[in-house]
Amino acid sequence: MIRLTPPDIEVSVIFDACVSSLADQALAAKFFAARSDILAIFEAYHSHASESTLYTFSRCIRGEDGQLVVGELTKGELVALYSSLLSKKANSARKFYDQIMLLAPSGKCPFCSCAPAETLDHFMSKSIYPLFSVLSLNLAPACYSCNKGKGFAAIGPEDQVLHPYYEPELLETTTWLYAELVETVPASVTFSVNPPADWPPELAIRLSNYFVNLELLGDSVSKRHQSFQVKLRIW
Repeated sequence: MIRLTPPDIEVSVIFDACVSSLADQALAAKFFAARSDILAIFEAYHSHASESTLYTFSRCIRGEDGQLVVGELTKGELVALYSSLLSKKANSARKFYDQIMLLAPSGKCPFCSCAPAETLDHFMSKSIYPLFSVLSLNLAPACYSCNKGKGFAAIGPEDQVLHPYYEPELLETTTWLYAELVETVPASVTFSVNPPADWPPELAIRLSNYFVNLELLGDSVSKRHQSFQVKLRIW
């Protein structure tokens, strides 16, 4: 995973832009009535992410779009801020979507580091945590494979996926990922994760789980991302 600099966007800006573009004024009024509560939860997200405790947030029931979440707002209405407004190219709020996409290093997915970033990923799934559907700190560029394979349904600290905006610098300053060139035709590489013994045990487990859950170990990464296999052939 590649650590990213968080989006330089105030957490209220995207929310306000999406709500302001709603054609349904009654629905917009419900959002503005709940605005202070929602922004407080956005701030709580930052605190929890900084302490790796995002798994402690209350979860919504998957598929229950009519579930009340905050104020008079339902899960479906919160999710629609993203699916019907922020992600739509014709909407004025789309500029923030595009701004976050530009965070992808050299246009690559920060989760696997080899496939093109093609969409925004909800670090905490909007189907389970709809309050964060348009929170900039919960959105990161990703390839389609990582977007679909990552998910976020952690029930404990060791189940949490690595967060591109909140992980410690030691992920980039310490050697923990190893590769073995396998003499096949075409050539392939087997990856393994071996964090230093002095790392926090929880982080080491999360890192190992991350590679297993995203299928980035063994030769599976070359199967999922053909562009990576082509690079191996060049070498």
